[in-house]
Amino acid sequence: MRPHYTVAQIPFNPNYVLTQPITIDGSGNMYVLYPDSEDLLRLTVSRDKGRTWTSPVVVSAPGIQRVHLAALTIKSPGKIAIGYYGSDKDSGGNYNAYVAESVNALSGIPTFRSVSVNNPASPMHAVGFDANYFGMFIGGDLAEITQLQYAPNGDLYVSLIKDMCPDTLTCTWDFKGHFNSKYQAVIGRIKH
Repeated sequence: MRPHYTVAQIPFNPNYVLTQPITIDGSGNMYVLYPDSEDLLRLTVSRDKGRTWTSPVVVSAPGIQRVHLAALTIKSPGKIAIGYYGSDKDSGGNYNAYVAESVNALSGIPTFRSVSVNNPASPMHAVGFDANYFGMFIGGDLAEITQLQYAPNGDLYVSLIKDMCPDTLTCTWDFKGHFNSKYQAVIGRIKH
């Protein structure tokens, strides 16, 4: 088991930033999402305003070994969706975007169905995940966008970022034409 990160490692690990790590449903149930020391994405729930919590469950898709920038949203008590970037052992360091959804998140053993948002042949972040912390000091953008929202009809919308220029030496991305950003916004919908 790998130890938890130290403060000195924060600039190198985007898991210290979660775009929506906690939310509360209309009945007062609290849902908390976090990456554990093994970089698996976990969820825990409190039904009593944070006094007690359920045993944390892994919500990242089977085979995912590293996660970054997770967000969570609620449609109704127990029905939640989670978006995140994940890398599996066969990806060579590429990160794809995933959405996991549960209709029984308040049960003792919640179940999740998970899908990759993008085609794995075209990863969202190739050659590792770069939140661009260092680039922001020279005018670059941060890649900290992962948001989900249920529409009134039950469809789930997700917004993410795709790194269009992971290899700056061979990149053909038009920086000037895209306001000097190497990222492209991706918005998707999961129909129910």
